[in-house]
Amino acid sequence: MKPLKLTLINFGPYAEQVFNFERLQQVPLFLITGKTGSGKTTIFDGITFALFGETAGGDRSAASLRSDFAEPQAETLVVLEFEHQGQHYRITRNPKQLLAKKRGSGMREIAAAAKLESFDGEKKQAELTKVRDVNLKIEAILQLNRQQFVQIVLLPQGDFRRFLLSDSNEKEAILRKIFRTQLYQQWSETLREFLKSQQGKITQQQAAIKQAFKKIRWEDPAVVLDELNSTEQLKLLAQQQTRAQISLQDLAVAKKQAAVAVQNQQNELTAGKKLNQQFAELKQLQNKLQISHQQQPKYYKQAEQIKILEWAQKQQPLFVREQELQQRLQKVSLNLQTTKKHQQQQQQVLQEFQKQKELLLEQKEVQQQRKTTKVLLTEQKSQFEKAAGLTKKVQHQDEQVKKIEIEQKLQQKKLSQLTEKLEKIAELQTELPQLLQQRNLVDQTKLQLTHFKEQVVNLLQEQQALQALTAEVKRLQIKFEQAQLQSSNQQTAYQQLHDAWLNNQIAVLAAQLSPGAPCPVCGSLNHPQPADQAMMKSINNTELKAAEKNKLAAEKNLNHLAAQLTEKKRTLTQQKEIFQQTKRELLKQLEQEKYLTKATLTLEKIQQVLTNQLQDQSQQLANLEEQVDVNQNSVAQRPQLLHQQQIEQQKVQQLGLDFQNEHDEQQRLTVRLAEIKRGLQKDFADIAELNSYLTGLEQKITTYQQQVTENQKQLERLQQQCASSAAVIKQLQAELTGLTSELQKVSAKIDDLMELQLATTERKTLAHLLEQTKSLPELRQQQADYYQQLAALKAQVASQENLLQKQQPVDLAKANDKFQQLQKQLDKIEDQYQKLYDQQLLNGSLLKEITTGRQEIQQQEAAISELAQLVTAVSGHSDAKLGLERYVLRQQLTTILRAANQHLQQLSSGRYWLQLHQERGNTLANTGLEIDVYDDHVGQLRSVHTLSGGESFIAALSLALALGEVIQEQAGGVSIDTLFVDEGFGSLDQDSLTTALAALEDIESGSRMIGIISHVEMLRAQIPAQIQISQLGQGQSRAKLVIQE
Repeated sequence: MKPLKLTLINFGPYAEQVFNFERLQQVPLFLITGKTGSGKTTIFDGITFALFGETAGGDRSAASLRSDFAEPQAETLVVLEFEHQGQHYRITRNPKQLLAKKRGSGMREIAAAAKLESFDGEKKQAELTKVRDVNLKIEAILQLNRQQFVQIVLLPQGDFRRFLLSDSNEKEAILRKIFRTQLYQQWSETLREFLKSQQGKITQQQAAIKQAFKKIRWEDPAVVLDELNSTEQLKLLAQQQTRAQISLQDLAVAKKQAAVAVQNQQNELTAGKKLNQQFAELKQLQNKLQISHQQQPKYYKQAEQIKILEWAQKQQPLFVREQELQQRLQKVSLNLQTTKKHQQQQQQVLQEFQKQKELLLEQKEVQQQRKTTKVLLTEQKSQFEKAAGLTKKVQHQDEQVKKIEIEQKLQQKKLSQLTEKLEKIAELQTELPQLLQQRNLVDQTKLQLTHFKEQVVNLLQEQQALQALTAEVKRLQIKFEQAQLQSSNQQTAYQQLHDAWLNNQIAVLAAQLSPGAPCPVCGSLNHPQPADQAMMKSINNTELKAAEKNKLAAEKNLNHLAAQLTEKKRTLTQQKEIFQQTKRELLKQLEQEKYLTKATLTLEKIQQVLTNQLQDQSQQLANLEEQVDVNQNSVAQRPQLLHQQQIEQQKVQQLGLDFQNEHDEQQRLTVRLAEIKRGLQKDFADIAELNSYLTGLEQKITTYQQQVTENQKQLERLQQQCASSAAVIKQLQAELTGLTSELQKVSAKIDDLMELQLATTERKTLAHLLEQTKSLPELRQQQADYYQQLAALKAQVASQENLLQKQQPVDLAKANDKFQQLQKQLDKIEDQYQKLYDQQLLNGSLLKEITTGRQEIQQQEAAISELAQLVTAVSGHSDAKLGLERYVLRQQLTTILRAANQHLQQLSSGRYWLQLHQERGNTLANTGLEIDVYDDHVGQLRSVHTLSGGESFIAALSLALALGEVIQEQAGGVSIDTLFVDEGFGSLDQDSLTTALAALEDIESGSRMIGIISHVEMLRAQIPAQIQISQLGQGQSRAKLVIQE
């Protein structure tokens, strides 16, 4: 894949920018240069977004790349033309974005869209417009997904240099992301967690068994359990369980016998209680019978009372009739009196209405005069109505004249205001050019301040990086000094062991010396005191080799740290010089532009000074822009206001004409009204007064007629009521006579009956007896109940006496004492049985639990031992220190190194060769993925940390290229003809930079187009083809293609 042309519209810092890569095909090595944050990497983001709809890093959404400065209606768009395997393609994409509506206000959401076109020469072959179809087609063409494309095309050179020098743990983390070997890591973690959980289960089971031992109930608490192990305790518990089972059987027999004895005594006690209860019941029945005999006179007297009440009950109808006649007689007498009184009142009211009738007859002539006056005044009403209508018209005309006068004043005031406003606009139009000039000057100052502030921010970032690098140098210095001490200690320890080992060898030889034979050490023939090996510390070869290995490892670590420290110090010195030079140049510019008065200020204070000045300029610019907007808007309104002034003048003239017309009409109506008023009667001022008089006259006429009619109705009604009352009085007098006669007869009969039965005619006595008749049913029931209960008691006493005639009461206290004694014996036996049973049941359960738990633990320990060995091997904590994931990544890294060495051999003229470190490290962090370099000039392997800056650059570049090739190979052998190298040049000196550029030129000679993304100034002088990116302020940048001859 080779890009031909990239167009970015409102994308990142680019408003509308075209990158023509076709011009770079003749000079494949080119430089993308610009300040930090200017948009260098955005070019690659644009290519990646065009192809895959995502950014290169994947950490930002495509929608977030829409330019902040884009106009609300302007669309964000990316167009990429590229060539692949001889075929020409053009892809157009836009992200999801919010744009201003074309009509009306508000925003509308534009969905993400894509279009892919393919061409054969100038002729279009095919076109896809659906996002999903375009995505699938791009992956089918390139045979790569976004992540693979970025890894192949964009080489983060600094990352690969760090990868080259990192330890195995860091390499593993990087390669894991590239080759997606997280599965092996997750599998290792899963196995480790599973092992941990299984070990936890055994620990829980062991704890449970320990708790179970504590719960055991021993029959002999004096047993010293601490002196017995768990197996001995289990054996002792089993023997105790056997003895407990035998004791339980004996207690069960004793409990059964005691229960039978208790039950027999219980039965005897129950029978005695029942017999004594029967004797007590007989005594109660005899007492009740005696009481019943004593109550007999009372019930004789009650029987006499019942007879008298039954007589009174028979006379009740006659007594009730007498009461009814008395009540009716009283009621009729009362009605007769009321009716007579009402008749008198009716006659009085009738007389009053007759007098009213006479008065109305006297007013008849006055009523006739009212009617005549009404007819005459009604004929004058029409003239009064005409006068009233004209009066309203005159009033309306007055209002119209006043209204026009008010409108004339308002319109004249409005015209004056327009004229004054036009004069002010003329003054603003004169001031506008000066305001525009001031705004441009402030805007330029603000852009310059923004540029200086960005430089200060970059310097602050570089200052922080220098501080971090200084801390790293101090840390490495400490580690180096520690490594020196450790290397010295290991050297001393090795020397001591080596000397001891030599002494052991001498002692062995001395023990084998023959008399007269020369000593192999001093050559003496006499050996008066040969070395005694028994007095020496024995040193074997394994200990000596281990000490030697530790010494070599310490020396290797010391060399490694020395190389790192030297490289870091050199880098620190270079970066400090660059930082100080950049800072001096910036301070000089700030002093020249008079933005800074003290050159001794810190960068933070300079940043604050520039921020304050920038805020001041922003405020001034906002105020000036506001004034310019006000002036421009006012000037733009002048033609409209002039037109409005003419319209208002015409309105003033028209209102003058309208006022004159309305005033003439007012005069005409006033004259006509005066003529009509002269012909009207003088008694009434206007029609309202006439109508009021006519209304009162009509009301009087109507009232008189209503009074006559109502009087006649009332007279007729009262006459009828008086006649009706006379008839009622006659009827009530006849009814009163009949009731009096019947009452006398009924009262005489009742007197005779009472005299005969009660020897009195007092009605209260009869009434009292009748009130008591309500209790007759209850009295009769009491009589029946008494005699029935008396008969029942006699029968019960006779039956109970017959049942108990040959028996005697039982001594219950003695029987109960015997029962309690037997019950206590039973409770004691049951308590012994239950305690022993509970103990035997609990101990049996614990014995089973402990035995089963011990068996399960034995089975699980074997499986866990195998699992632990697997976890140790997979996680890399075995002696080999090589886990499963690292083993897989080691094979991948071997493939990468094989491909990298092809480039490295070419770039180093056959001098260097990368290979994996074969020896096992001291820790997991330096085992498995360590890289050595073979130097053909010295004929031996050495650490990659010993490579110079330029050498490490070409080694890292070889690794980066190799990784891309491996990924291409795994993706199906796709071909990518373009390569971007991102940064990594800032730490190189002049010689190393020359070496790196030479290496890149060797690579591009293989028909690849290579772009270097960097802000390093030295590269601008050495690479003729450049895409130079400059910042315009307000987040905008512009790119320019420069090819130097």
